[in-house]
Amino acid sequence: MSLLSMPEGLEFKPEPCTCLLLTSIVIIILLFRSRAVAKSREAQEKAYFLKRCPDYGYGGRLESWRSRQFPGLIAPKSSRDRLIFKQRRGGGEREVFLDYAGCALPTRNLLKRQDVTQILANPHSSGGGKASARTVTMMNKSRDLVMSHFGIRNELLGVKELDMSEESRSNFDLVWTSGTTDSLRLVAERFPWCKVHITAKSGATVYRQLSSNDWYSIQSIHTQSLLIYATNVHTSVLGMREIALKNGCGFQCCTPAALLNASVSWFESLINKRTANTGGRLSLHACENIEGKKNFSIEETTETIWIHHLIVLPLECNFTGDRFDWTETMKHARSSSYDAGLVGVESDSRRTLVLRHKFHVLLDTAKAASTSRVDIPSLSPDFAVVSFYKLLGSPTGVGALFVRKRNNNQPSDATDEEPFQKDGVAFQVDVDRKVSSRQYFGGSSVDVVLADEDYAIPRGLQETRAGENCETVHLGVMEHGTQNFRGIINLIPGLEELDRLPYGGMSSISRHANCLAAELASRLMALKHDNAKPVVQIYGSWCKPFASKVSSGPTVAFNIVDREGLPIGHDEVVRLAIMNRPPIQVRNGCFCNPGACQLACSLTNEQVKDNYSSGHVCGDRRGIVNGRPTGAVRASFGKDSIWEDADALVEFIKKMFVTYEGDCSSPPRPSDPDRSNSLEVLDIFVFPIKSCSGSRLKRWPIDRTGRLSLDREFALVGANGMSLRLHSYPSMSSVRPVVDLDELTMTVSFPGMSDLVIDLKHDSNFEESDEDILVCGERCRGRVWGGSKASAWFSSALGVRCWLARQSDVGVKDDLHETKYGYCNDEALLLVSQESIDKLNDVIIEQRWGRPVSAEHFRPNLVVSSDTARTGSNPEDAWQAVTVFGGGRRKFVLEAVGKCARCHMVDVDPRSGQRGNTLRALAHYRRGGGGAINFGTFFRRVNDAEDIMSAWVEK
Repeated sequence: MSLLSMPEGLEFKPEPCTCLLLTSIVIIILLFRSRAVAKSREAQEKAYFLKRCPDYGYGGRLESWRSRQFPGLIAPKSSRDRLIFKQRRGGGEREVFLDYAGCALPTRNLLKRQDVTQILANPHSSGGGKASARTVTMMNKSRDLVMSHFGIRNELLGVKELDMSEESRSNFDLVWTSGTTDSLRLVAERFPWCKVHITAKSGATVYRQLSSNDWYSIQSIHTQSLLIYATNVHTSVLGMREIALKNGCGFQCCTPAALLNASVSWFESLINKRTANTGGRLSLHACENIEGKKNFSIEETTETIWIHHLIVLPLECNFTGDRFDWTETMKHARSSSYDAGLVGVESDSRRTLVLRHKFHVLLDTAKAASTSRVDIPSLSPDFAVVSFYKLLGSPTGVGALFVRKRNNNQPSDATDEEPFQKDGVAFQVDVDRKVSSRQYFGGSSVDVVLADEDYAIPRGLQETRAGENCETVHLGVMEHGTQNFRGIINLIPGLEELDRLPYGGMSSISRHANCLAAELASRLMALKHDNAKPVVQIYGSWCKPFASKVSSGPTVAFNIVDREGLPIGHDEVVRLAIMNRPPIQVRNGCFCNPGACQLACSLTNEQVKDNYSSGHVCGDRRGIVNGRPTGAVRASFGKDSIWEDADALVEFIKKMFVTYEGDCSSPPRPSDPDRSNSLEVLDIFVFPIKSCSGSRLKRWPIDRTGRLSLDREFALVGANGMSLRLHSYPSMSSVRPVVDLDELTMTVSFPGMSDLVIDLKHDSNFEESDEDILVCGERCRGRVWGGSKASAWFSSALGVRCWLARQSDVGVKDDLHETKYGYCNDEALLLVSQESIDKLNDVIIEQRWGRPVSAEHFRPNLVVSSDTARTGSNPEDAWQAVTVFGGGRRKFVLEAVGKCARCHMVDVDPRSGQRGNTLRALAHYRRGGGGAINFGTFFRRVNDAEDIMSAWVEK
């Protein structure tokens, strides 16, 4: 007899404990089997990757290094099994880090070596003892290491692989700053912005020469300095624009393609378009008769005015990771002096003057320097900026500004033109230079200063005056006060570590990081939905290769789209990535690069302004506005990234966002108008204060809009004018307001505090003026309610300064157009069915994502149950209208107006404030159009002429 068969008539009835044991064994077997399948898949894909990418891992040295130096990150596959016990015993969850464009991670060894035990004194105390001398010596060593790292000759260490003349290698100096942003500010403040206005005198004739046979007769001419930058520059570069405009100068924003292809004539044309003159072009006959033209020579002109222009270029875009070769652009800009000659004739006198334009180049190397070798002398900019936390991870707050020395392209406080007359023959010259000899100074930036007299000599001014080149500026005038000497000294072990194993220099780091980015981009582009439509839209050169002047860096920026091609908000992707196991750190938004973001998302200027008008601001959680993405997701790799990081992100996207055949359930069928479905009201909830605890009620009044009386009528507002949200302040779940409709009071309780009673009829501290507040990104109006007493109570309970606001427009009587719903997010009333909650709990239990949830997680107003067969997993999706029978014989109709899109607030347990995986479970099966995760339906009351008064809803 088979072991699986039973004699006829016998029935096997196992004991309950036996069933539990058998179930546990089956679950364990399935779990180990699924892990084995995953490991097999992972091993095969990694082996294929290693075969294709020999530059990965620094010759196999990275994986053991990674496990030792970064115990908080996921381990490579080769060492993962033996680290499982240590991981569990430590109690911390290992993470995936894919935000190296934001900052590098310092190794454990580096943090130990940066713990300087030597006695260090203020470097300004030099000569006062050994400690200050030691500080100066170590700061000089750090300066030399930095210069050497960027290819600049230094006297102590030299430069490896010199491929330029020693003189060219030493033509740069360094100014310590707090970072790239501070360096950009310094350049903008010190740049010699100027504007020139020349006017012909009465009775005089002035001619302007553009070429040998191209002359204009002018009455006046106006030109100015320009700030020229690529569209995809960092926000900190755009901040330089404010200084240029403040000084009366202009700016020009150009696409990267336009600047890469810019020729000498392109720059000359740009300046010509920005030079305004009154007058007209002369005919060839008139040109030949210009008095004194034959004797005009620019080289022999005694009066010259220089106009300086600044070009700012990113060496690598921090949005897409595209790397640019600006060599030709810089060469053509510097070759374009754009000389404009002026000849003025007055009576028998003649005067000549030349306007010359000079272009200076600033390179933003902050992103590029983090994972690639940046050789500043070979690039030959006039300025370059860098932040060291992006390269080493630690220290933060230390950066450098590299400045070209002994070069006519270096702007200074001194002018470099030949002397000119402001009021001479034929025309009057007005030159407004904005670089004043008066600049802020602090300690160490002056040679001598008097306290009771206006007398101060900037650092090195005598040296500058005595030098052969009048343009050279002593850089000591740019360093004010005591520098971050401990941070500067801590650069030493970090820079030394880059040249040691396992890294072996920046070239190896660049190849390693790039092959990981290429792997991620390739695998993301291969993801398809069941209808063959792509899952991911990638931006930049990974998907659209440019010419040879553009290459791809170790960054992949993308958005996820659903099977219908609609974008899924970047904010939602990041929220789910945080809840993934292991958690994934990426970045979302515009990454402080609004120009590149706007190009990637195809947003016009007007659309960006409209988004702002609707309440969207940089850094908020609104990933989709008006059907378009407001930003993207960015994954970036660095020196310590491993293949498993990229694999974890791909598997997360496959699991959460790829639609496979059979995953899409058919949409719910509309309700049959001839068939009535009976519903039972199980629970009624009112939430008087937004994001705080609600009250479970048996009956409650409902107004003409469908809003339960006093629901979300109040909000707690922080000092920044934004309403406090439960997901940011979980203790709000313990704030319990209870409304007494007879006395019209609201009693608020919180553990450990005496109750606060608030009068709902009137407020003795009533403020006549309304305040603008932000609720879920929407601008609303509110009045302070409860005064300082309520503010102090809530601030003490939550541990954050806040005040109680009451919706200003609630109570406005307008029988025809009452549309104010307090501080409700969308519509008046939110309904959820118990069947939907049961389905969600089935998914949570099946996927082992924690405890089941209750209706209160979703903060609904009504929880109902249907006694008929369900249509789809969430029956309320199909309901078009619900008739509610209130007290007595009254009835009213609620009309469905939309679905409720969920955020990670549903993860917070309303009773304990603990976080769960509710949103992750919903994303598994409840993603709707546009990628929104919907759960629950909004309703609005339908009124007619016979029923406009308030009614009651009852359980």
